[in-house]
Amino acid sequence: MKKTISIHLGRQQFIIEEDAFSRLNDYLKTLEASFNNEDGSLEIMEDIEMRCAELLSQQTANGQQVVTLKEVTEAIESLGHPDEINEPIDENTAHQTNNFQQTESGPAPKRLYRDVENGSIAGVCTGLANYLAIDPVIVKIIFILLLFLGFGGLTYIVLWIVVPNAKTPADKLKMKGQAVTVESIKSEIENAAKRFEKSANSFAHKVDQKGSQLSNRFENIGLVLGKVFGVIFIFFSFTSLISFILLQSGNIEVVPVSGDATYTSLRSLLHLAVPSNQAFQLFWAAIWLIGLGFPLFFMTLGIRMLLGKAKRIITFTLLTIAASIVIGIIVAVFGGVTIARDYSVVTEIENTTLTSSADSLFLEELPTISNNKKIVTSKGIDFIQIENKRIISEGVNFTFRNSSDSLFHVHQLFTSHGETRKKAIHRATAINHLMKIKGNKLLISPFYSSPITNGISGHNVEIIIEVPTNKKLFINNIATEPTTTSHGMIYAGEPINHWIIGEDDY
Repeated sequence: MKKTISIHLGRQQFIIEEDAFSRLNDYLKTLEASFNNEDGSLEIMEDIEMRCAELLSQQTANGQQVVTLKEVTEAIESLGHPDEINEPIDENTAHQTNNFQQTESGPAPKRLYRDVENGSIAGVCTGLANYLAIDPVIVKIIFILLLFLGFGGLTYIVLWIVVPNAKTPADKLKMKGQAVTVESIKSEIENAAKRFEKSANSFAHKVDQKGSQLSNRFENIGLVLGKVFGVIFIFFSFTSLISFILLQSGNIEVVPVSGDATYTSLRSLLHLAVPSNQAFQLFWAAIWLIGLGFPLFFMTLGIRMLLGKAKRIITFTLLTIAASIVIGIIVAVFGGVTIARDYSVVTEIENTTLTSSADSLFLEELPTISNNKKIVTSKGIDFIQIENKRIISEGVNFTFRNSSDSLFHVHQLFTSHGETRKKAIHRATAINHLMKIKGNKLLISPFYSSPITNGISGHNVEIIIEVPTNKKLFINNIATEPTTTSHGMIYAGEPINHWIIGEDDY
Protein backbone atom coordinates (compact mmCIF):
# COMPACT_ATOMS: atom_id res chain seq x y z
CA MET A 1 0.00 0.00 0.00
CA LYS A 2 1.38 3.40 -1.02
CA LYS A 3 0.23 6.94 -0.27
CA THR A 4 -0.87 9.06 -3.25
CA ILE A 5 -1.25 12.80 -3.77
CA SER A 6 -2.93 14.99 -6.41
CA ILE A 7 -0.79 17.38 -8.44
CA HIS A 8 -1.16 19.74 -11.41
CA LEU A 9 1.54 19.41 -14.05
CA GLY A 10 1.50 21.10 -17.42
CA ARG A 11 -2.14 22.21 -16.96
CA GLN A 12 -3.21 18.62 -16.26
CA GLN A 13 -4.17 16.87 -13.02
CA PHE A 14 -2.52 13.62 -11.96
CA ILE A 15 -2.84 11.17 -9.04
CA ILE A 16 0.76 10.22 -8.25
CA GLU A 17 2.46 8.07 -5.65
CA GLU A 18 4.55 9.87 -3.06
CA ASP A 19 7.90 8.36 -4.08
CA ALA A 20 7.16 9.11 -7.73
CA PHE A 21 6.24 12.71 -6.86
CA SER A 22 9.46 13.09 -4.86
CA ARG A 23 11.50 11.83 -7.82
CA LEU A 24 9.69 14.11 -10.28
CA ASN A 25 9.90 17.15 -7.99
CA ASP A 26 13.64 16.70 -7.46
CA TYR A 27 14.14 16.34 -11.20
CA LEU A 28 12.23 19.54 -12.02
CA LYS A 29 13.97 21.52 -9.26
CA THR A 30 17.37 20.37 -10.56
CA LEU A 31 16.42 21.46 -14.06
CA GLU A 32 15.16 24.81 -12.79
CA ALA A 33 18.45 25.38 -10.95
CA SER A 34 20.47 24.51 -14.06
CA PHE A 35 18.45 26.97 -16.17
CA ASN A 36 18.37 29.69 -13.53
CA ASN A 37 20.87 31.92 -15.32
CA GLU A 38 19.63 31.17 -18.82
CA ASP A 39 17.59 33.57 -20.94
CA GLY A 40 14.04 32.30 -21.27
CA SER A 41 14.34 29.95 -18.31
CA LEU A 42 10.65 30.28 -17.46
CA GLU A 43 9.66 29.38 -21.01
CA ILE A 44 12.02 26.39 -20.99
CA MET A 45 10.59 25.06 -17.72
CA GLU A 46 7.02 25.57 -18.90
CA ASP A 47 7.70 23.55 -22.07
CA ILE A 48 9.46 20.81 -20.08
CA GLU A 49 6.50 20.51 -17.71
CA MET A 50 4.08 20.40 -20.65
CA ARG A 51 6.15 17.65 -22.32
CA CYS A 52 6.46 15.72 -19.06
CA ALA A 53 2.68 15.88 -18.55
CA GLU A 54 2.18 14.67 -22.12
CA LEU A 55 4.48 11.67 -21.55
CA LEU A 56 2.77 10.73 -18.30
CA SER A 57 -0.64 10.98 -20.00
CA GLN A 58 0.53 8.66 -22.78
CA GLN A 59 1.92 6.13 -20.29
CA THR A 60 -1.31 6.06 -18.25
CA ALA A 61 -3.66 6.05 -21.23
CA ASN A 62 -4.45 2.34 -20.86
CA GLY A 63 -6.77 2.94 -17.90
CA GLN A 64 -4.12 3.27 -15.21
CA GLN A 65 -5.34 5.74 -12.60
CA VAL A 66 -2.15 6.40 -10.60
CA VAL A 67 1.28 7.51 -11.80
CA THR A 68 3.98 5.31 -10.31
CA LEU A 69 7.74 5.64 -10.01
CA LYS A 70 8.11 3.54 -13.16
CA GLU A 71 6.23 6.06 -15.36
CA VAL A 72 8.14 9.00 -13.86
CA THR A 73 11.48 7.29 -14.48
CA GLU A 74 10.56 6.56 -18.11
CA ALA A 75 9.49 10.18 -18.63
CA ILE A 76 12.77 11.45 -17.18
CA GLU A 77 14.75 9.07 -19.40
CA SER A 78 12.84 10.40 -22.42
CA LEU A 79 13.43 14.03 -21.49
CA GLY A 80 17.08 13.65 -20.46
CA HIS A 81 19.07 14.14 -17.27
CA PRO A 82 20.23 17.52 -15.96
CA ASP A 83 23.90 16.57 -16.24
CA GLU A 84 23.48 16.26 -20.01
CA ILE A 85 22.79 19.97 -20.47
CA ASN A 86 25.56 21.59 -18.45
CA GLU A 87 27.64 22.37 -21.54
CA PRO A 88 26.58 25.04 -24.08
CA ILE A 89 24.55 23.58 -26.90
CA ASP A 90 25.13 24.55 -30.52
CA GLU A 91 22.98 23.63 -33.48
CA ASN A 92 25.23 20.76 -34.64
CA THR A 93 25.35 19.17 -31.19
CA ALA A 94 21.61 19.49 -30.77
CA HIS A 95 21.02 18.02 -34.21
CA GLN A 96 23.35 15.06 -33.55
CA THR A 97 21.82 14.38 -30.14
CA ASN A 98 18.33 14.61 -31.56
CA ASN A 99 19.21 12.17 -34.35
CA PHE A 100 20.68 9.76 -31.81
CA GLN A 101 17.51 9.87 -29.71
CA GLN A 102 15.35 9.32 -32.76
CA THR A 103 17.47 6.36 -33.83
CA GLU A 104 17.49 4.91 -30.34
CA SER A 105 13.76 5.14 -29.69
CA GLY A 106 12.43 5.34 -33.24
CA PRO A 107 11.53 8.49 -35.20
CA ALA A 108 9.53 11.08 -33.26
CA PRO A 109 5.99 11.39 -34.64
CA LYS A 110 5.31 14.61 -36.52
CA ARG A 111 2.36 16.81 -35.71
CA LEU A 112 0.68 19.30 -38.01
CA TYR A 113 1.09 22.91 -36.85
CA ARG A 114 0.98 26.28 -38.58
CA ASP A 115 4.48 27.77 -38.88
CA VAL A 116 3.63 31.46 -38.46
CA GLU A 117 7.24 32.41 -37.76
CA ASN A 118 8.39 31.38 -41.24
CA GLY A 119 5.07 31.80 -43.06
CA SER A 120 3.75 34.67 -45.14
CA ILE A 121 0.14 34.95 -43.96
CA ALA A 122 -0.93 32.39 -41.37
CA GLY A 123 1.80 29.76 -41.72
CA VAL A 124 -0.50 27.14 -43.25
CA CYS A 125 1.71 26.40 -46.27
CA THR A 126 4.97 26.27 -44.29
CA GLY A 127 3.31 24.11 -41.65
CA LEU A 128 2.13 21.63 -44.28
CA ALA A 129 5.59 21.69 -45.88
CA ASN A 130 7.20 20.78 -42.53
CA TYR A 131 4.71 17.98 -42.01
CA LEU A 132 5.16 16.56 -45.52
CA ALA A 133 8.94 17.29 -45.60
CA ILE A 134 8.73 19.18 -48.90
CA ASP A 135 9.59 22.68 -50.07
CA PRO A 136 7.03 25.32 -48.95
CA VAL A 137 7.02 26.72 -52.51
CA ILE A 138 5.43 23.50 -53.76
CA VAL A 139 2.62 23.78 -51.22
CA LYS A 140 2.03 27.42 -52.15
CA ILE A 141 1.82 26.54 -55.86
CA ILE A 142 -0.74 23.83 -55.04
CA PHE A 143 -2.87 26.32 -53.12
CA ILE A 144 -2.71 28.81 -55.99
CA LEU A 145 -3.94 26.12 -58.39
CA LEU A 146 -6.73 25.20 -55.96
CA LEU A 147 -7.64 28.88 -55.76
CA PHE A 148 -8.28 28.98 -59.51
CA LEU A 149 -10.37 25.82 -59.20
CA GLY A 150 -12.65 27.63 -56.76
CA PHE A 151 -11.99 26.01 -53.39
CA GLY A 152 -8.41 26.92 -52.54
CA GLY A 153 -9.38 29.95 -50.49
CA LEU A 154 -11.96 28.03 -48.45
CA THR A 155 -9.49 25.18 -47.83
CA TYR A 156 -6.86 27.65 -46.63
CA ILE A 157 -9.30 29.37 -44.26
CA VAL A 158 -10.50 26.04 -42.83
CA LEU A 159 -6.90 24.93 -42.18
CA TRP A 160 -6.16 28.33 -40.67
CA ILE A 161 -8.99 27.82 -38.18
CA VAL A 162 -8.50 24.10 -37.46
CA VAL A 163 -4.70 23.68 -37.40
CA PRO A 164 -3.09 25.11 -34.22
CA ASN A 165 -0.18 27.51 -34.30
CA ALA A 166 3.25 26.27 -33.19
CA LYS A 167 3.64 28.68 -30.28
CA THR A 168 6.04 26.94 -27.92
CA PRO A 169 9.48 25.43 -28.64
CA ALA A 170 8.00 21.99 -27.95
CA ASP A 171 5.34 22.60 -30.62
CA LYS A 172 8.03 23.61 -33.12
CA LEU A 173 10.01 20.44 -32.37
CA LYS A 174 6.92 18.27 -32.84
CA MET A 175 6.18 20.11 -36.09
CA LYS A 176 9.62 19.11 -37.42
CA GLY A 177 9.40 15.55 -36.09
CA GLN A 178 12.22 16.05 -33.57
CA ALA A 179 12.25 14.46 -30.13
CA VAL A 180 11.06 16.78 -27.37
CA THR A 181 13.77 16.59 -24.69
CA VAL A 182 15.28 19.01 -22.22
CA GLU A 183 18.25 19.43 -24.51
CA SER A 184 16.21 19.99 -27.68
CA ILE A 185 13.88 22.47 -25.95
CA LYS A 186 16.84 24.51 -24.71
CA SER A 187 18.45 24.35 -28.13
CA GLU A 188 15.24 25.50 -29.86
CA ILE A 189 14.87 28.49 -27.54
CA GLU A 190 18.51 29.53 -28.04
CA ASN A 191 18.19 29.17 -31.80
CA ALA A 192 14.95 31.20 -31.77
CA ALA A 193 16.72 33.98 -29.87
CA LYS A 194 19.55 33.97 -32.42
CA ARG A 195 17.08 34.05 -35.32
CA PHE A 196 15.25 36.99 -33.76
CA GLU A 197 18.48 38.94 -33.20
CA LYS A 198 19.64 38.20 -36.74
CA SER A 199 16.31 39.21 -38.30
CA ALA A 200 16.19 42.39 -36.22
CA ASN A 201 19.69 43.44 -37.34
CA SER A 202 18.88 42.53 -40.94
CA PHE A 203 15.67 44.51 -40.85
CA ALA A 204 17.39 47.57 -39.43
CA HIS A 205 20.05 47.35 -42.13
CA LYS A 206 17.45 47.04 -44.88
CA VAL A 207 15.50 49.97 -43.48
CA ASP A 208 18.64 52.13 -43.52
CA GLN A 209 19.41 51.17 -47.12
CA LYS A 210 15.94 51.31 -48.61
CA GLY A 211 14.30 54.00 -46.52
CA SER A 212 15.19 56.81 -48.87
CA GLN A 213 14.28 54.70 -51.94
CA LEU A 214 10.85 53.89 -50.55
CA SER A 215 10.33 57.49 -49.55
CA ASN A 216 11.12 58.70 -53.07
CA ARG A 217 8.98 55.97 -54.62
CA PHE A 218 5.97 56.81 -52.48
CA GLU A 219 6.47 60.48 -53.16
CA ASN A 220 6.44 59.88 -56.92
CA ILE A 221 3.33 57.69 -56.65
CA GLY A 222 1.64 60.39 -54.60
CA LEU A 223 2.44 63.03 -57.22
CA VAL A 224 1.04 60.89 -60.04
CA LEU A 225 -2.14 60.07 -58.11
CA GLY A 226 -2.52 63.72 -57.20
CA LYS A 227 -2.43 64.78 -60.84
CA VAL A 228 -4.91 62.03 -61.83
CA PHE A 229 -7.35 63.06 -59.11
CA GLY A 230 -6.77 66.69 -60.04
CA VAL A 231 -7.93 66.04 -63.62
CA ILE A 232 -10.95 64.10 -62.33
CA PHE A 233 -11.90 66.88 -59.91
CA ILE A 234 -11.62 69.55 -62.61
CA PHE A 235 -13.69 67.58 -65.14
CA PHE A 236 -16.57 66.71 -62.82
CA SER A 237 -16.54 70.12 -61.14
CA PHE A 238 -16.72 71.93 -64.48
CA THR A 239 -19.57 69.65 -65.65
CA SER A 240 -21.48 70.19 -62.40
CA LEU A 241 -20.93 73.94 -62.57
CA ILE A 242 -22.31 74.27 -66.11
CA SER A 243 -25.29 72.03 -65.30
CA PHE A 244 -26.10 74.01 -62.16
CA ILE A 245 -25.98 77.37 -63.95
CA LEU A 246 -28.23 76.14 -66.76
CA LEU A 247 -30.78 74.63 -64.35
CA GLN A 248 -30.87 77.65 -62.07
CA SER A 249 -31.09 80.19 -64.88
CA GLY A 250 -34.72 79.26 -65.46
CA ASN A 251 -34.21 78.72 -69.18
CA ILE A 252 -34.36 74.94 -68.84
CA GLU A 253 -37.64 73.49 -67.59
CA VAL A 254 -37.15 70.00 -66.17
CA VAL A 255 -39.94 69.51 -63.61
CA PRO A 256 -42.97 67.76 -65.21
CA VAL A 257 -46.35 69.44 -64.64
CA SER A 258 -49.76 69.24 -66.25
CA GLY A 259 -52.37 71.85 -67.05
CA ASP A 260 -51.12 75.22 -68.22
CA ALA A 261 -47.68 73.85 -69.16
CA THR A 262 -45.84 70.56 -69.52
CA TYR A 263 -42.68 71.45 -67.58
CA THR A 264 -41.53 74.17 -65.24
CA SER A 265 -38.16 75.38 -63.98
CA LEU A 266 -36.54 74.69 -60.62
CA ARG A 267 -36.88 78.38 -59.74
CA SER A 268 -40.65 78.26 -60.34
CA LEU A 269 -40.91 75.04 -58.32
CA LEU A 270 -39.05 76.65 -55.42
CA HIS A 271 -41.46 79.58 -55.55
CA LEU A 272 -44.36 77.14 -55.26
CA ALA A 273 -42.77 75.41 -52.28
CA VAL A 274 -41.77 78.70 -50.62
CA PRO A 275 -44.51 81.26 -51.38
CA SER A 276 -43.11 83.84 -48.96
CA ASN A 277 -41.01 86.32 -50.94
CA GLN A 278 -38.54 86.84 -48.10
CA ALA A 279 -37.99 83.11 -47.54
CA PHE A 280 -37.76 82.54 -51.30
CA GLN A 281 -35.03 85.17 -51.69
CA LEU A 282 -33.06 83.70 -48.79
CA PHE A 283 -33.29 80.16 -50.14
CA TRP A 284 -32.49 81.26 -53.67
CA ALA A 285 -29.35 83.07 -52.48
CA ALA A 286 -28.34 80.03 -50.37
CA ILE A 287 -28.76 77.70 -53.36
CA TRP A 288 -26.51 79.89 -55.49
CA LEU A 289 -23.84 80.22 -52.79
CA ILE A 290 -23.74 76.49 -52.04
CA GLY A 291 -24.40 75.28 -55.59
CA LEU A 292 -21.58 77.40 -57.04
CA GLY A 293 -19.31 76.95 -54.03
CA PHE A 294 -18.83 73.18 -54.10
CA PRO A 295 -17.94 72.85 -57.83
CA LEU A 296 -15.61 75.85 -57.65
CA PHE A 297 -13.96 74.49 -54.50
CA PHE A 298 -13.20 71.09 -56.04
CA MET A 299 -12.16 72.69 -59.33
CA THR A 300 -9.63 74.88 -57.50
CA LEU A 301 -8.50 71.86 -55.50
CA GLY A 302 -7.95 69.96 -58.76
CA ILE A 303 -5.82 72.83 -60.11
CA ARG A 304 -3.82 72.73 -56.87
CA MET A 305 -3.19 68.98 -57.38
CA LEU A 306 -2.07 69.50 -60.97
CA LEU A 307 0.39 72.25 -60.05
CA GLY A 308 1.80 70.17 -57.18
CA LYS A 309 2.58 73.26 -55.10
CA ALA A 310 0.33 75.36 -52.91
CA LYS A 311 0.44 78.89 -54.30
CA ARG A 312 -0.86 81.72 -52.17
CA ILE A 313 -3.60 82.71 -54.63
CA ILE A 314 -4.96 79.14 -54.71
CA THR A 315 -4.99 78.87 -50.92
CA PHE A 316 -6.78 82.22 -50.68
CA THR A 317 -9.33 81.10 -53.30
CA LEU A 318 -10.06 77.85 -51.46
CA LEU A 319 -10.61 79.70 -48.19
CA THR A 320 -12.87 82.26 -49.87
CA ILE A 321 -15.03 79.58 -51.51
CA ALA A 322 -15.27 77.62 -48.26
CA ALA A 323 -16.41 80.78 -46.49
CA SER A 324 -19.10 81.36 -49.14
CA ILE A 325 -20.41 77.81 -48.63
CA VAL A 326 -20.64 78.40 -44.88
CA ILE A 327 -22.46 81.70 -45.51
CA GLY A 328 -24.87 79.86 -47.83
CA ILE A 329 -25.67 77.33 -45.10
CA ILE A 330 -26.31 80.16 -42.62
CA VAL A 331 -28.61 81.92 -45.11
CA ALA A 332 -30.52 78.65 -45.66
CA VAL A 333 -31.05 78.37 -41.90
CA PHE A 334 -32.53 81.88 -41.83
CA GLY A 335 -34.77 80.89 -44.74
CA GLY A 336 -35.98 77.88 -42.76
CA VAL A 337 -36.80 80.11 -39.80
CA THR A 338 -38.80 82.40 -42.11
CA ILE A 339 -40.78 79.43 -43.46
CA ALA A 340 -41.50 78.26 -39.92
CA ARG A 341 -42.95 81.70 -39.15
CA ASP A 342 -45.25 81.34 -42.17
CA TYR A 343 -46.74 78.22 -40.52
CA SER A 344 -47.10 79.77 -37.07
CA VAL A 345 -50.88 80.42 -37.45
CA VAL A 346 -53.32 77.78 -38.76
CA THR A 347 -56.95 78.78 -39.39
CA GLU A 348 -59.99 76.66 -40.27
CA ILE A 349 -63.10 78.22 -41.81
CA GLU A 350 -66.49 76.74 -42.67
CA ASN A 351 -67.19 77.53 -46.29
CA THR A 352 -70.52 75.82 -47.07
CA THR A 353 -73.21 73.80 -45.30
CA LEU A 354 -75.64 71.59 -47.24
CA THR A 355 -78.71 69.77 -45.88
CA SER A 356 -80.91 66.92 -47.11
CA SER A 357 -84.13 65.40 -45.80
CA ALA A 358 -83.78 62.20 -47.86
CA ASP A 359 -84.20 58.84 -46.11
CA SER A 360 -80.85 57.67 -47.51
CA LEU A 361 -77.97 59.59 -49.00
CA PHE A 362 -75.57 58.22 -51.63
CA LEU A 363 -72.04 59.61 -51.61
CA GLU A 364 -70.60 59.71 -55.14
CA GLU A 365 -67.71 61.40 -56.93
CA LEU A 366 -68.46 64.70 -58.62
CA PRO A 367 -67.13 64.17 -62.17
CA THR A 368 -64.43 66.44 -63.56
CA ILE A 369 -65.61 68.24 -66.72
CA SER A 370 -63.21 69.60 -69.33
CA ASN A 371 -64.49 71.07 -72.62
CA ASN A 372 -67.93 69.65 -71.85
CA LYS A 373 -66.39 66.17 -71.53
CA LYS A 374 -66.25 64.01 -68.41
CA ILE A 375 -62.69 62.96 -67.56
CA VAL A 376 -62.76 59.31 -66.52
CA THR A 377 -59.04 58.88 -65.83
CA SER A 378 -55.83 60.81 -66.38
CA LYS A 379 -52.34 59.41 -65.82
CA GLY A 380 -48.87 60.73 -66.43
CA ILE A 381 -45.53 61.61 -64.87
CA ASP A 382 -46.53 65.11 -63.85
CA PHE A 383 -45.13 66.24 -60.52
CA ILE A 384 -47.76 68.93 -60.00
CA GLN A 385 -50.94 70.11 -61.75
CA ILE A 386 -51.47 73.81 -62.47
CA GLU A 387 -54.50 75.19 -64.28
CA ASN A 388 -55.44 78.85 -64.71
CA LYS A 389 -52.72 79.83 -62.23
CA ARG A 390 -54.21 77.58 -59.57
CA ILE A 391 -52.59 74.49 -58.04
CA ILE A 392 -54.80 71.39 -58.26
CA SER A 393 -54.45 69.07 -55.25
CA GLU A 394 -55.97 65.64 -54.69
CA GLY A 395 -57.35 64.14 -51.48
CA VAL A 396 -60.32 65.40 -49.43
CA ASN A 397 -60.70 64.29 -45.82
CA PHE A 398 -64.11 63.24 -44.53
CA THR A 399 -65.62 62.60 -41.11
CA PHE A 400 -68.97 60.99 -40.16
CA ARG A 401 -70.88 61.91 -37.03
CA ASN A 402 -74.41 61.77 -35.65
CA SER A 403 -76.90 64.45 -36.72
CA SER A 404 -78.76 66.38 -34.02
CA ASP A 405 -82.02 66.26 -36.00
CA SER A 406 -83.63 64.24 -38.79
CA LEU A 407 -81.64 65.91 -41.60
CA PHE A 408 -78.35 65.13 -43.28
CA HIS A 409 -75.91 68.00 -42.75
CA VAL A 410 -72.75 68.37 -44.85
CA HIS A 411 -70.11 70.88 -43.70
CA GLN A 412 -67.25 72.00 -45.92
CA LEU A 413 -64.16 73.14 -43.96
CA PHE A 414 -61.05 74.82 -45.40
CA THR A 415 -57.75 75.00 -43.50
CA SER A 416 -54.65 77.07 -44.31
CA HIS A 417 -51.69 78.73 -42.62
CA GLY A 418 -49.97 82.09 -42.45
CA GLU A 419 -47.67 84.31 -40.46
CA THR A 420 -50.74 86.15 -39.15
CA ARG A 421 -54.36 85.16 -38.62
CA LYS A 422 -55.45 87.56 -41.34
CA LYS A 423 -53.11 85.97 -43.88
CA ALA A 424 -54.22 82.45 -42.87
CA ILE A 425 -57.90 83.38 -43.31
CA HIS A 426 -57.15 84.99 -46.67
CA ARG A 427 -55.45 81.81 -47.90
CA ALA A 428 -58.24 79.56 -46.57
CA THR A 429 -60.96 81.57 -48.29
CA ALA A 430 -59.03 81.33 -51.57
CA ILE A 431 -59.42 77.53 -51.63
CA ASN A 432 -61.94 76.18 -54.18
CA HIS A 433 -63.69 72.84 -53.78
CA LEU A 434 -66.87 71.59 -55.45
CA MET A 435 -69.63 69.58 -53.79
CA LYS A 436 -73.42 69.54 -54.13
CA ILE A 437 -76.55 67.60 -53.22
CA LYS A 438 -78.66 66.43 -56.15
CA GLY A 439 -81.77 64.52 -55.06
CA ASN A 440 -80.56 61.79 -52.75
CA LYS A 441 -76.98 62.03 -54.04
CA LEU A 442 -74.11 63.85 -52.34
CA LEU A 443 -71.55 64.62 -55.06
CA ILE A 444 -68.05 65.48 -53.85
CA SER A 445 -64.98 66.20 -55.97
CA PRO A 446 -61.72 64.56 -54.85
CA PHE A 447 -59.83 67.64 -56.08
CA TYR A 448 -59.46 71.15 -54.70
CA SER A 449 -57.45 74.15 -55.83
CA SER A 450 -55.65 77.15 -54.38
CA PRO A 451 -53.92 80.17 -55.96
CA ILE A 452 -50.41 79.58 -57.19
CA THR A 453 -49.24 82.46 -54.98
CA ASN A 454 -50.23 80.53 -51.84
CA GLY A 455 -47.82 77.67 -52.50
CA ILE A 456 -48.28 73.91 -52.72
CA SER A 457 -48.40 72.91 -49.06
CA GLY A 458 -50.31 73.67 -45.90
CA HIS A 459 -53.84 73.62 -47.36
CA ASN A 460 -56.54 71.12 -46.48
CA VAL A 461 -60.21 70.39 -47.20
CA GLU A 462 -62.42 68.37 -44.85
CA ILE A 463 -66.04 67.31 -45.33
CA ILE A 464 -68.07 66.55 -42.19
CA ILE A 465 -71.22 64.50 -42.87
CA GLU A 466 -73.84 64.30 -40.11
CA VAL A 467 -76.06 61.22 -40.47
CA PRO A 468 -79.48 61.22 -38.72
CA THR A 469 -80.60 58.36 -36.51
CA ASN A 470 -82.30 55.50 -38.39
CA LYS A 471 -80.93 56.77 -41.72
CA LYS A 472 -78.08 55.47 -43.86
CA LEU A 473 -75.28 56.94 -45.94
CA PHE A 474 -74.16 54.74 -48.85
CA ILE A 475 -70.62 55.14 -50.23
CA ASN A 476 -71.23 54.51 -53.92
CA ASN A 477 -69.06 54.98 -57.06
CA ILE A 478 -66.29 56.91 -55.33
CA ALA A 479 -62.76 56.00 -54.23
CA THR A 480 -62.28 56.27 -50.49
CA GLU A 481 -59.55 55.27 -48.08
CA PRO A 482 -60.98 54.88 -44.57
CA THR A 483 -58.57 55.42 -41.69
CA THR A 484 -61.16 54.60 -38.99
CA THR A 485 -64.87 53.77 -39.05
CA SER A 486 -65.68 57.49 -38.97
CA HIS A 487 -62.71 59.07 -40.78
CA GLY A 488 -61.07 58.70 -44.17
CA MET A 489 -60.10 60.35 -47.44
CA ILE A 490 -61.73 60.73 -50.83
CA TYR A 491 -59.33 60.47 -53.75
CA ALA A 492 -59.37 59.96 -57.51
CA GLY A 493 -59.14 56.26 -58.23
CA GLU A 494 -61.05 53.04 -58.73
CA PRO A 495 -64.49 53.52 -57.08
CA ILE A 496 -65.90 51.18 -54.45
CA ASN A 497 -69.56 50.31 -53.93
CA HIS A 498 -71.97 49.80 -51.07
CA TRP A 499 -70.09 50.99 -48.01
CA ILE A 500 -73.01 51.69 -45.66
CA ILE A 501 -72.70 54.19 -42.83
CA GLY A 502 -75.24 54.18 -39.98
CA GLU A 503 -75.42 55.34 -36.39
CA ASP A 504 -73.37 52.33 -35.24
CA ASP A 505 -70.38 53.36 -37.36
CA TYR A 506 -69.34 56.55 -35.62
